[in-house]
Amino acid sequence: MTAPIAIELVADPVPDAQASRALLDACSDAAGPGGCVFGAPGDRSTPARARVVVVFLEGDVRLRVELVAPPSAPGASRQAVFRPEDPIRERFRAAGLIAAGLVAGSDLTGDRPISETTDRAAEPEMLGPFAPRRASAVVMASGGAGFTAERSWGFIQLGADLAVAGPLTVALSGGYGHTWTRDSDGIAEQRATFGIGPGLAQPLGQRLELRARVGAEVQQLRADVVQPVTGREDEGGRTLVGVGAEADLAFLIAPGVAIFVGDRLDFWGGSTTVNVGGATKEAIGSWFDGVTLGLDLRFP
Repeated sequence: MTAPIAIELVADPVPDAQASRALLDACSDAAGPGGCVFGAPGDRSTPARARVVVVFLEGDVRLRVELVAPPSAPGASRQAVFRPEDPIRERFRAAGLIAAGLVAGSDLTGDRPISETTDRAAEPEMLGPFAPRRASAVVMASGGAGFTAERSWGFIQLGADLAVAGPLTVALSGGYGHTWTRDSDGIAEQRATFGIGPGLAQPLGQRLELRARVGAEVQQLRADVVQPVTGREDEGGRTLVGVGAEADLAFLIAPGVAIFVGDRLDFWGGSTTVNVGGATKEAIGSWFDGVTLGLDLRFP
């Protein structure tokens, strides 16, 4: 009868029953006959073909798994750092797979050969929590400032990135912008937009993510005037189809929450002339460039 692998678990806070069971089940499934059992730290009374210490550090962010017995094959170890959005049960499941993998890699398999499944478990890069993982949907809210050829603007924007495959996303956006002040002729301008197009999201380490988007935009551009001398008011608008592009860098500050800073460039489909009393007073440029700062929420 094949002896089990004894797991000594050290974690603060103490994991709940589901997390502990996830570790043990994953280790047992990968280890095969004999499976895995929990052993008290320092307790050598339980027969075991190997003993592995699993230590969670900084809460459950960092993991160290070390093979400590038998004396003929101690010292093998693995370390890992989890992403903040990784589920707790998946972190413990990964620890179990690594524990079984260390034993398999040391050829402490009792009377059974190392299986293909166990060999794969020895490779930490194959485990889900260590691979770059992305949310299925990211919802964003941001504000910013930008300019056209002649005017400066403030704007707010809502958007969503929907995961498609790999780093590819479908990006949706809607926004509203307004010039900061009226000019000397009393003219203020505003713009409402809706856009859709492809995007990319590329993780850069554990907390950073670089994102880019480009897409078609439908825009409602309006200008209103309050004439300085007479106080007379008037307004007009037009609908344009243009193109918007955006790139930002997101930093994860908590599980499922990130802040980001970026830049967006819009082509408004052409310039727009503003006439007041039959005379041309202003031309709204066809290009807009703005800096954004925002917050996003990530959903699995």
